[in-house]
Amino acid sequence: MGKDVLKVAAGELGITESPANSNNVKYNTWFYGRAVRDTANTKYPWCMAFVQWCFDQAGCRLPHITASCSNLLSWYRTYQPERVVQDPKPRDIIIYNFGHTG
Repeated sequence: MGKDVLKVAAGELGITESPANSNNVKYNTWFYGRAVRDTANTKYPWCMAFVQWCFDQAGCRLPHITASCSNLLSWYRTYQPERVVQDPKPRDIIIYNFGHTG
């Protein structure tokens, strides 16, 4: 059995972007296979890359790999709708209405 996803996530407390406000963080580097930095035309928010990284590090990759919150939610609604719940529990992925995850 894999590691506990919450323990993996908790072990990352304090990790920051370098430089600040650049979205250059190790989770994006892992996801994209290279260091990234926001530009005028390209944004690299990293909340979903972080979630994907945590599940991967715990040994239980998600069934759909994406850096997009809305894309993951759409995939679950289409292919595993029984897993989309209104009352989330610990270890569930929460996707907020404003396009963020945790």
